[in-house]
Amino acid sequence: MNWEAIGAIGEIIGAITVLATLIYLARQIHQANSIAVASAEVTLREAANEIYKSMTDNSEYASLVAKLASNSQDLNAGEEQQAIAFVGLNINLWSAVSRAHEQGLITSYTLNNYLTDVEATLDMYPGSAKFFKAQTKHYKFSSGSSPIIDRLLEALSERGH
Repeated sequence: MNWEAIGAIGEIIGAITVLATLIYLARQIHQANSIAVASAEVTLREAANEIYKSMTDNSEYASLVAKLASNSQDLNAGEEQQAIAFVGLNINLWSAVSRAHEQGLITSYTLNNYLTDVEATLDMYPGSAKFFKAQTKHYKFSSGSSPIIDRLLEALSERGH
């Protein structure tokens, strides 16, 4: 066997090795991205669960949420501050969802679930709408800033706010 044949075989083996390495790295990157997406989605779910857990762990907060659900206008000053906090928690969560989607950290399916959550929250807690409206004005939210803020502004408008 001559040196040219040995060199050609070496080049073929080298090319196969490089290709195998690239395939392996592509799989590793894909797996790392999948883990990042799953982790982001779990973190967002935990944040959403904390909003609801607050209702089960605190009877005063649960009473406030019941008033928001019944659209009661009879809130004392402390309850109004709790309502502002309830709205802020939801807006912070929804903003994080929008940002995570922009960064490719959550799927469109998950984003759509949270888009539905905007409407569901306003439907379940109609008394919260005026607080959501106040927050959108306070923070000067405008259309086009994120899909969830757009949905919130649209849902508030549909409800006369």
